[in-house]
Amino acid sequence: MTGQLRAPPAAVKRRPDPADEDGDVPERARAMPNSSDSTTPTKSAPPPAAPAGWSMETPPPTTLVRCARHTDVDATQRCQLCGAHWCRMCVAIGDERGVVWRRCQCGGRCEAFAVEAPPASAQDFGAELLDALRYPFTGAARVQVIGGAVMFGVLSWLINVSFLLGPLIAGYLIAYVELVISSTVKGKDEPPGFPDFVTVGESMLAPLLRMLLLLLISFGPGLLAWNLLPGAGALLGGLLFIAGLAYFPMALLSVSVLDSIDGYDPRRVFGSIGVVPHQYALAATLFMVVFALILGSGFAPIDLPIVGTFLRGAVIFALATIAGRVLGLTYRRYGKQLGWV
Repeated sequence: MTGQLRAPPAAVKRRPDPADEDGDVPERARAMPNSSDSTTPTKSAPPPAAPAGWSMETPPPTTLVRCARHTDVDATQRCQLCGAHWCRMCVAIGDERGVVWRRCQCGGRCEAFAVEAPPASAQDFGAELLDALRYPFTGAARVQVIGGAVMFGVLSWLINVSFLLGPLIAGYLIAYVELVISSTVKGKDEPPGFPDFVTVGESMLAPLLRMLLLLLISFGPGLLAWNLLPGAGALLGGLLFIAGLAYFPMALLSVSVLDSIDGYDPRRVFGSIGVVPHQYALAATLFMVVFALILGSGFAPIDLPIVGTFLRGAVIFALATIAGRVLGLTYRRYGKQLGWV
């Protein structure tokens, strides 16, 4: 009958939303517009947020691969099934018949992997080499430069007493350059101190003879061709001399690192130059400029009584520190690519 009143329909029960347990309004309920207000524009609900810490986005290019949950920790495991990257804390570890396995949270097996930092570009390496110019004048290195100025100042004064002491002092300075190279190669940034004095032969003569052999191999062929071969021999001598300029810094680095006669091998030296040619060109150019300044400082007259001797010692010692630091940084950065050891 049309006059009868109908009871309102029973409210439809819905499944409880987990967010209601905490008294929060569900996300989709907050996003629903009020049907009684026709002027309120409708807005689409935002996409559901990912659980905290579960970002699978690609890490920034300046970092290594990070764990999908702990974004500040390097990942060491990669799932073979879903491809996710995890740290050791985020994978389950089990043992099956003596074989240790790791399982992702999706159920897939994980395998260990390692990601290395990308090699530095020539521009980045050039900036690092420029920092080597400031190295003798920062931190504890300044104290060592002062000590070196005093020591080499005294040794330079002794040259006036006996000219034969000059080669021995030069040998000890070469030993110091080798020590700076070795210390830098090992990853040390603090000053290496001074070479241990064992005997005159081991601490002074041996480094001097190594340097003389390097100079002979580097520049001997070019000088011989320049002076002995007529006509086109001068051009050949010039080319050999340029090759010696390229050979000398890498050979000194090789001898200092390997500490054997293998370091003189031209095949090893020029082959290593071909591995990182642009980066080595920067390092070799800076080294040769500093090396030339060392030679010039040794003969430059400084007309200052007493003070001039110590000032020359400070300049030579600081330049020797920079020279060794430049070569050491080259091997520290690219040693794995060179593959010497």
